[in-house]
Amino acid sequence: MIGNKHLRQTPALFLHEWLAVTGMCVGLLLLTLSTVHMKSKSALRDTSELHVFVTGEVEACTQMTLPHGANVADILAHIHLTAHAAVEKLALHTSLKNNQIVVIPKQNAVSVYVQGAVQKEGVVTLPQGATFKELKEKLVFSPEANVGAFQRKRRKLKDGEVINIPCRKVCDMLR
Repeated sequence: MIGNKHLRQTPALFLHEWLAVTGMCVGLLLLTLSTVHMKSKSALRDTSELHVFVTGEVEACTQMTLPHGANVADILAHIHLTAHAAVEKLALHTSLKNNQIVVIPKQNAVSVYVQGAVQKEGVVTLPQGATFKELKEKLVFSPEANVGAFQRKRRKLKDGEVINIPCRKVCDMLR
């Protein structure tokens, strides 16, 4: 009988212990609900604007804030590209994501040094595969330049090449 008495008894909590347990449960419930509420607010805030970092062939790397639903074309309206930027390689209608890094690619280019009978000597950068005809469009020749000799060249330009624009002969200039 003594053994049966212990089996039938269930431990009971005092009233103040029940109040403490109930208070802890309510506190955990409120903490959980407030955390879920704050996460949902921040999720809504994150979808209303996008933060995008732009680098590559731009004058200055920059972080931009754009409206939700913006695409790569929207970035181009807000930045200044370098002369070597290859915009044609970009997928302009691609939607952006929050915290995305967008790299503006560099076009394949050749740089040549032009000297001789030109108004301004220096480096000229042209797209890869450019010819002397395309270089001529970028130059301002001096009056004594032998443009005819320059126009006869038909080959493609090479990167790092030095182009010398010849002067006409003295007797040609006297006529």
